[in-house]
Amino acid sequence: LPLAAQNHQTGVLAKTILCRAAADRKYFLDAGLTRCHIGVNFDETTLIDNQLLNHMQEWTGSSDLSWLTVEVLETALLHRSWPHIQNNLRRLADQGAAISLDDFGTGYASLQHLLSVPCKAIKIDRSFVARLEDDLGAAQIVCSMIEMARSLAISVVIEGVETDQQLRYFRDRWSGLRAQGFGIGKPVDIDSAVFFVRDKLCNPAYA
Repeated sequence: LPLAAQNHQTGVLAKTILCRAAADRKYFLDAGLTRCHIGVNFDETTLIDNQLLNHMQEWTGSSDLSWLTVEVLETALLHRSWPHIQNNLRRLADQGAAISLDDFGTGYASLQHLLSVPCKAIKIDRSFVARLEDDLGAAQIVCSMIEMARSLAISVVIEGVETDQQLRYFRDRWSGLRAQGFGIGKPVDIDSAVFFVRDKLCNPAYA
């Protein structure tokens, strides 16, 4: 993203990523995976685009964005055009897109942002997960963030789950959480992703 921004190519990059996301979604649907949901990171230069909604509908070939999660990078939260970004996020949400705050708990993502946008999920930063075993304070903060999000009917995604022990830590304490990291699965090509999802859907432990 920084390199694309330096060369004024963020719009091209956003188009490429969203077109690919839409194509991958079709591939998943054709494979019978009808509950497919794809998350895409959005930086501030993309989110301030006056024609963002029109462009996204054009690039994805659909006015229905209910399959898409817009993951808002923390750099967007302090942008001078934040009110305009808020408006774009609300318009995307009106078309079905889910809004998620990335790297929550660090940097600039704050409680205020949970109330200023139609946030459907927070992604708890991996730095907290990495310290769970050795830092009681980190564990208490994670617990507080999860309980707070749930009280606001906001979903929680745990980032950076790298080990079975970390995965069990969350499963033993909460139900309905989502997680990502090498402890769940490593980056793979789309055919391997289809196989992976089918395998997990058949596994009661992942139901």
